[in-house]
Amino acid sequence: MRRSSWAVLFLVCAAALVTFAAVPAPQGTGYHLLKKVTLGGQGGWDYLTADPVSHRVFLSRGTHIMVVDADGKVVGDIPNLKGTHGAEIVNEFGRGFSSNGGSNSVGNHLRSKDARHNQRSKFAGGEWT
Repeated sequence: MRRSSWAVLFLVCAAALVTFAAVPAPQGTGYHLLKKVTLGGQGGWDYLTADPVSHRVFLSRGTHIMVVDADGKVVGDIPNLKGTHGAEIVNEFGRGFSSNGGSNSVGNHLRSKDARHNQRSKFAGGEWT
């Protein structure tokens, strides 16, 4: 009886080993690091938004949004924001929006480097103004 128990145990272990060996190894995702970019400036950043159309990254830096191209060069800046958390780009309308927690507002920015095109809408008393 003791020999048959060992034989059964051996067969179970061998079957488990064959089963696990037959499972293919997980494949890579295809993602890989192309380049590291070090961005200067004071303080940290909150959220970033990548725009696949313009190949730019928008980094919210608290008081402004830094615009960086695919080579890591700073190509623009959206200044004078209070507590900005992030940006969203709507290419169909040529606009970008920023969430500004410090001023309780949403910035509505035309797709331009000219900061004079910025407008703000405030949320006060449950309504947008």
